[in-house]
Amino acid sequence: MAKPLGLVKRCPGKCSGGYAYNQRSLYEGELERIPTDILETVKGCLWYCAYCHAVWEDRGNHKRHFGRLEGDKFEHDKRISG
Repeated sequence: MAKPLGLVKRCPGKCSGGYAYNQRSLYEGELERIPTDILETVKGCLWYCAYCHAVWEDRGNHKRHFGRLEGDKFEHDKRISG
């Protein structure tokens, strides 16, 4: 499937809706659900994909996927290494 014209995919996950308009920074309450070890290693900005619920770090040219945040539960994604 071709990507819509003018849209930039930002989510590092393999979702079909990971375009810029579906990405946002995490709210304070959501940050509290992220494990401390992840928060200590983040050097860029944490982002949330509203389409696939991925939590990822953006360091410019490098994106690091940490897992998924759905509701009150954060799940590490074991398949993706940093």
